[in-house]
Amino acid sequence: MQNFKNAAPKLVDLNLARIYDSDLDSEKVESTVWQIIDSMSLVTTIGGPVKNKLVSGTKALHHVLPQLVFPVDREYTQTFFAWHNSE
Repeated sequence: MQNFKNAAPKLVDLNLARIYDSDLDSEKVESTVWQIIDSMSLVTTIGGPVKNKLVSGTKALHHVLPQLVFPVDREYTQTFFAWHNSE
């Protein structure tokens, strides 16, 4: 919950943004969304926060910005982009 409280000012700025809006300042929005995701520590391991915050961050932000941020997951997103695990 604290993650969202800390991100609240930026979330308010993005509240009316829509991914399909032709007037969207995509560079500014992209930068702001990445800053929010990077600032959040939603998933942790024994050693602390996970380094890859994309999945947890986009899934969490999709709940508060559903018209702007779509959830990313490893299975379907990797298949769509033909990405391979970094193993």
